[in-house]
Amino acid sequence: MKVKMAIRKNYLPQPALEKFSCEALTVYRRAIDYSQKWFKFDKSPYRHFSALSIHRASKPPKLDNILEIWMQTPFKENAPPDSLHDEVKALEEV
Repeated sequence: MKVKMAIRKNYLPQPALEKFSCEALTVYRRAIDYSQKWFKFDKSPYRHFSALSIHRASKPPKLDNILEIWMQTPFKENAPPDSLHDEVKALEEV
C-alpha cells in the first residue's frame, strides 16, 4: 500500500519509478515462470476444489463438481455414496 501511495503522489523521480516498475515486473514474471515449472496446475487434482470455494457461497456446487472431487480421492474405486445426491440437493435448498 505504501508503494502504491508513493507512486501516486510522485514521491519518486520518474527514472527511479521506471526502474522499480521494470524490476517488479521481472520479479513477477520469474515467480510465475517458477510456479509453472514446478507446480503443474493443469494436471493438479486441486483445481477441482474451486467448486467448494468460500467465495462461491451464494452458488452451491453442482453434483458433477462433487463427483469430480470424489474421483480425486483414494475412494474412487468405490462407488460414491447414494446419499451424495441428496446432500447436494440439500445444499441447493439452503
